[in-house]
Parts: sequence; structure tokens; C-alpha cells
Amino acid sequence: MQHTDLLTDYLSVASAAKALHVHPHTLKRWRWNSYGPQPIKVGGRMYYRASDIQRWLESLGEHDNAARA
Repeated sequence: MQHTDLLTDYLSVASAAKALHVHPHTLKRWRWNSYGPQPIKVGGRMYYRASDIQRWLESLGEHDNAARA
């Protein structure tokens, strides 16, 4: 039987922060302010879905384009 890592597409807080070029505390502050990509909690640990981070980043550009229109 082949083992599949179910968290393959998820990033730890440290990995997500590194990918976004911010400090992990920034992600915590963003969560408190309902800003940024929303994490999920698994077994007491926070994870970020890579696709959610990508979608959130793309939405930032959409907001800028809408403001310029």
C-alpha cells in the first residue's frame, strides 16, 4: 500500500511566511484582522493551502485594478 501525504499541498506557518516574504508574526496579525489567506487548523497546528495563498495574491491585483478603473 502506497502512503500519500495528505498535507502535501499545505504549508506550515513558517513556510507560508517565507513564501510571502513576511515574518510569521505578520501572518498571526493578519489572522486576527481577518486579512490575508486564511489558514486551517489541523491537530493544533496552522497550515496554509498553497492555492489559497495564490488566490489571495491574485485578488490583491484585482483590487488594485478595480481602484484604478
